[in-house]
Amino acid sequence: MLEAIGSGGFAIAVIGLCLLLRTGGRWPWLTFPLRSVGSMPLTAYVLQIVMWAVASMTLLGSAHEHAFRDLDPFLPITIATVMLSVAWSLLVGQGPLEAALGRLSLIGGPPASSGANTQQRQNTLEP
Repeated sequence: MLEAIGSGGFAIAVIGLCLLLRTGGRWPWLTFPLRSVGSMPLTAYVLQIVMWAVASMTLLGSAHEHAFRDLDPFLPITIATVMLSVAWSLLVGQGPLEAALGRLSLIGGPPASSGANTQQRQNTLEP
């Protein structure tokens, strides 16, 4: 029970520190790397999986999970993800998979406006 309270308190403290750094406005460059990764989560996750597979096949000759974990890949993959996300954010902007998903979502039709469509839907539902 105390472990859960302690880890929850630590998580709240980290979130509070991040909010202070972000809203303080004094050091925006300090949070920019994390904001870059956070602005393109789908791309970052897929990139990590691809890096994991390529490194596993290159270094070990197979994609066996346990053997690759013995190489302790967390730090190199995390640093590479942050660096590539920062570079992409500075040079291009939106992540490539996020942009593709955004374009794909437009195929279904125009986005609903908040006022007219809501009123129209409410009128059709009433008897």
